[in-house]
Amino acid sequence: MPPAPPHPRLPASTEFPQVRNNPTARVWSQVSLELHLMAYFHGDATWQHPDKVLPCGAFYLVLGGDGWIGDGTRRVPLRPGQAYWLPPGVPVSVGCRTGIEKYWGLASLEWFPGMDLLEGGPAFLELGPFTLGESRAGFERRLGSGAGADYLFLTGFLLQLLARTGSLVEAALQRHLHRFAKPSAVLAQLRDHLSAEVRINDLADTLGMTPSSLSRAFRRDTGMSLKEFMARRLHRQACALLADDALKIQDVSRLLGFRDPGHFSRFFTARGGEAPSAYRERLARGRA
Repeated sequence: MPPAPPHPRLPASTEFPQVRNNPTARVWSQVSLELHLMAYFHGDATWQHPDKVLPCGAFYLVLGGDGWIGDGTRRVPLRPGQAYWLPPGVPVSVGCRTGIEKYWGLASLEWFPGMDLLEGGPAFLELGPFTLGESRAGFERRLGSGAGADYLFLTGFLLQLLARTGSLVEAALQRHLHRFAKPSAVLAQLRDHLSAEVRINDLADTLGMTPSSLSRAFRRDTGMSLKEFMARRLHRQACALLADDALKIQDVSRLLGFRDPGHFSRFFTARGGEAPSAYRERLARGRA
């Protein structure tokens, strides 16, 4: 028997220098996908959500039906076998004529804790076709299992879909880096200490600034008030925690540093237009 041909080896120059030497490659290593919720939903013509603004990213893996999605300027069908991503903070409308069947979920593509990479971009992204890679029953066994390997499978599955956006995601990262480069010290403090108890005075003291100068600098660099930024991130974190049924509402309140559940409920309702219990019930019904 003739000897097997030698295994081909890549030349030493094949080191992907365009990745290794890319100044944003180190930043990409900090981007993470956090999956908050994934479930199956089958609804009828009552599935209608005009001008909804999501507190964190959402995705649809459409299995069937005659649904649609729009952003005020265009409206496209939700085609069976296609995947869609809905970034946070942008009004989007969804609905169907007779019915919709889909896997759906909430997830955050974060380049910094509490800061979604796709926020402020298009209202929705068409990610193209998806294949489950196994039987539907096998795929559904992974939903809500809580197993570490299953979580890695599901997040990896979503990352592969998002990778198709290519230059759009790269442009989003560059936009955020440009906008938040100067206030990086503030972001670092909020990453480690964001809670309902943190005040602008506290941040200013830590950074050696006066509260007024810190607020002015943050608004100048980002176009947003520091108070609004902190409240928005706190609300987003609350939405992610409420997606976990294992946590009671009072647990979420405590984890976020609110003095009592009533204070947390008033904050959440003012920010999102519904009480924490109503938000959680809506997630449980699969109607997001």
